[in-house]
Amino acid sequence: MAPRKNPRVVPTLRESLRGIDRLAVLGVGSELRGDDFAGVRVAQRLIAWCKRAGISHLAAFEGCAAPENLTGAIASFHPSHVLLVDAAHLGIEPGEVRVIPADMVAGVSFSTHMLPAPIVLDYLTRACGCKTLVVGIQPAQMDVCGPISPAVAKGIDAVVTAVQKWARAYEGVAN
Repeated sequence: MAPRKNPRVVPTLRESLRGIDRLAVLGVGSELRGDDFAGVRVAQRLIAWCKRAGISHLAAFEGCAAPENLTGAIASFHPSHVLLVDAAHLGIEPGEVRVIPADMVAGVSFSTHMLPAPIVLDYLTRACGCKTLVVGIQPAQMDVCGPISPAVAKGIDAVVTAVQKWARAYEGVAN
């Protein structure tokens, strides 16, 4: 049986990033659970890229399994938007990426965290005065000590590329 597609999910991350002035990316997940680490891997790659490219309107944070521990650092960055990236069971093909509307976040099965995503997002909205977006990457497996699957690695690449394109277009950076 083919995975069920959710028609309420925003089609692309690129569309969702339009009009954003200052973006904080919060990667969430556990390194010990295979594809669950996808959000953190996105953050790690963006942290390294921002340093190399000199990007000042984008910051990434490795939230791991306790993203609430970074709310102060995120608030200090003064983002207009926070993009939470995590492995999420969306009923789609492994590695597929979806922007999840705020009103659907509570109904999506996210992976392993200390606090549920809606609580972290609500706190960030109140503390920063920012808007929030959630990106889910459909995991293929979450085996203990397993690697990130090839399908999810492609999803990670897609998220990183979309955020980099937004940052380049916003700041006019050549790499």
